[in-house]
Amino acid sequence: AAETARVAEHHITELLGFCVQTHGYRIKYYVFRNNIMSKVFRLLFSKDKHLVLGAIRFARMCIGLKDHQYNRHIVRYNLFEQLFDVFV
Repeated sequence: AAETARVAEHHITELLGFCVQTHGYRIKYYVFRNNIMSKVFRLLFSKDKHLVLGAIRFARMCIGLKDHQYNRHIVRYNLFEQLFDVFV
């Protein structure tokens, strides 16, 4: 059961990343309204490396869009700190 949950979390993270890249307007407000970024960034502290890498890929996709609303959300909720803690 735990393995199935981890695989599901990985697939959901990948799907969210795909949606961020391809469906800009609608997914942006879904991510903000439901606090998705904080939930995905929680995976950065998982023991499973594929979940950590999936969360990093999601963060790269959001940052790579160079959208001021995503950037402002990341800064407002101090999500960079969580991201930097993974690399330190």
